[in-house]
Amino acid sequence: PTSPRAAAIAPSTSSAAGPPPTRPCSRNSAFPAGPVIGEAVKATAGAPATVGGTYAACHPERFTQLEFARALGRSVGREVVVPRLPGPIARPILFVSETAARVFGRPTLLTVDKANEFLAPAWTADPSPLERDAGWRAQHGIDSGLRLTAEWYRSHGWL
Repeated sequence: PTSPRAAAIAPSTSSAAGPPPTRPCSRNSAFPAGPVIGEAVKATAGAPATVGGTYAACHPERFTQLEFARALGRSVGREVVVPRLPGPIARPILFVSETAARVFGRPTLLTVDKANEFLAPAWTADPSPLERDAGWRAQHGIDSGLRLTAEWYRSHGWL
């Protein structure tokens, strides 16, 4: 892997590589809140059955992308408006966003690379293999997980 993100989703093939990676979940599925990922990594580190596996570390709660956006807004005390844009319109907008961020030296999550995620018809994930192999189950659903994550971001000056 060439980046931490690649390492986080690449399958582990030996016990020397450490705990197996966890796979974030989203859209029409479940969100991996910050506390959720930490708890899942701890659980896999102590579970021999997880060696070589790839897991979805998320709560089994299901929700749409729109519901996720609204919950994210609630977690930071804002109302969220989600425009519904087709790919041929969304991709150029994301390109402009990414270019502007680079020009002004600002970080952004709205990049052309994200278009495939934003425009995917659905994402699904099943956390039950992680529960089966490591005895782990997410304790935070969408609202409490996003609230805890936002609190962490605030306490570290990221929000």
